[in-house]
Amino acid sequence: TYTIGSHWLTPGNLGPDQATLAWIPTLYFVCVCLVCFMILVAYQRMVITDHKVDADNLLPNDFAILVRGFPKTATDERQIMQWFADNAIPGQRTEIVKVVIGWDVEEFRQHLKQLQKLFARLKKVEPDSDEAVEIKKMQQDTATVLHS
Repeated sequence: TYTIGSHWLTPGNLGPDQATLAWIPTLYFVCVCLVCFMILVAYQRMVITDHKVDADNLLPNDFAILVRGFPKTATDERQIMQWFADNAIPGQRTEIVKVVIGWDVEEFRQHLKQLQKLFARLKKVEPDSDEAVEIKKMQQDTATVLHS
């Protein structure tokens, strides 16, 4: 029979007649349990450290809220601020410091690509043609959407 040297002792090599001593697989089991325990302790230490840092420091998520699902026409930050000041806490006026509107970047990219295609089409047509006038109108409409 072929035996594997002691420097190749891994759990995969403990098949028939390879682990004649019971302490070898037991040692591997203990090592795996020890590594799992060390990972658990490190994770718990990370969680505790995170709680201590959060308790000692003022972070943006301590005083900010994220609201989704606004209609696309809701673009006036003052109106949104006024609404939340009046309605955030029922029966009480709330001080709102700032409203920041996050835009859908993918929608912006699509409009930008469309605008680039229109510029490329405009270069290929005669400047005074009806198609050029139509392309310029479409460019203005797209630019208006981008700037709103």
